[in-house]
Amino acid sequence: MVYLPFAVLNERVGHWLLPEHFAVHFHMLPDWLNQLLTINLYLIAGGIVDGCILAMMVYFPLKKVLLWVQKHRRDKRRRAAHVIAD
Repeated sequence: MVYLPFAVLNERVGHWLLPEHFAVHFHMLPDWLNQLLTINLYLIAGGIVDGCILAMMVYFPLKKVLLWVQKHRRDKRRRAAHVIAD
């Protein structure tokens, strides 16, 4: 369900990155298989770029949230240990 919109996006970005007349052509393979390999290379190239962009967009906010949760849990344990010690 989620793959199709990302596949379209990855294919568009792949066309943007790779040369206009880029094509795979192995003489031993039929034309339809060469066309399929070309489309897959567009998907892979676009997927790499899209994945890097999405990773950078998610990494920094998620790191900040995880550090906040870690600090909150550490403070909670300190308060609990302080209450037990009293």
